[in-house]
Amino acid sequence: MSMFKKWFEGLFTPLKTLPAIKREANMKDAVLYILIASAIYGVIGGILIAILPTTSMTMGYGMLAAMMGLSVVTLAVMFLILIVIGAIVGLFVQTAIFHLFAYLFGARAAGGFTKQLYLNSVFRSALFIIMIVAFVPLLGVILAVLLGLYSLFPLTVAIKEAYDFTWGKAVLTWVIPTIIIVVLYVVMLMALLAPVMF
Repeated sequence: MSMFKKWFEGLFTPLKTLPAIKREANMKDAVLYILIASAIYGVIGGILIAILPTTSMTMGYGMLAAMMGLSVVTLAVMFLILIVIGAIVGLFVQTAIFHLFAYLFGARAAGGFTKQLYLNSVFRSALFIIMIVAFVPLLGVILAVLLGLYSLFPLTVAIKEAYDFTWGKAVLTWVIPTIIIVVLYVVMLMALLAPVMF
């Protein structure tokens, strides 16, 4: 199976694809997939920022470049670098958090972390390619939100397959830490805004 075919089948047919490929799970390919996909997104996004600094999603980058005294091209290169680094670090951090909660729910199978990392990298790589549409005015943002919500399905399948979990445990593995992070974020935001609001 070609790399790109694997990515998109992992995203759109996770029930069939992810169980079939979990035996080939390894960290090297996981990092490679995210590196390639995020670089594609970063290059295209960087080009759009450089040539369309005042339209759509790129408007904010054009304004940021002006405020920082940077050329839009410099900001586009920084965008590429930050996207790639953020994608790889984000993959490992998310996997580590979910692995911790999977362990709390009884996951003891060997290689669970690597399997989850790999399976997540497969469908997330496809998401990076598709998320390029976020640069399209209005439609892109709507599609990005819908894809973000849909991605919870292959995420659940990936966790289920990585740890041989039931559907319920797989869902709880990502729902609980997500709720905790959102609550912490809201509390921190309220603490920061409290002096201004009261």
